[in-house]
Amino acid sequence: RSELLAERGGMGLVVGIDIAKETQFAAFMSRELEVVGIVRFDHPSETRAFVSLLEDVRTQVGDIDVVMEPSGVYGDAIRYVNRAVAAGSPARLQSWPNMVHVWQFFYPQLAEAIEAWDEVGKFIADFD
Repeated sequence: RSELLAERGGMGLVVGIDIAKETQFAAFMSRELEVVGIVRFDHPSETRAFVSLLEDVRTQVGDIDVVMEPSGVYGDAIRYVNRAVAAGSPARLQSWPNMVHVWQFFYPQLAEAIEAWDEVGKFIADFD
């Protein structure tokens, strides 16, 4: 599998992991969120092997951003946006590091929530 990922050499990689189940799935994506591989592993029996794979891949592609979604919706969001864009929709996916689940509901107390809702407003305004 690392041969497939080596094609991304030097470009960096995003790894989205659904960590809510015993059977884990990790989507390996380019920075443009193009899926270049999917890895299945069982936790905890294969977790060390998966981490070893990440270390090997990192030497081939450079930076790796690992995104873990405990509810499983991150992978769903990536698939939805990829399909929507392929169908001609102006869909966008944004990643907000270090935020808790549904952090947008902390508006206006959280600066990032204010920024996120501003982004929603800009996205909607593009259609006016």
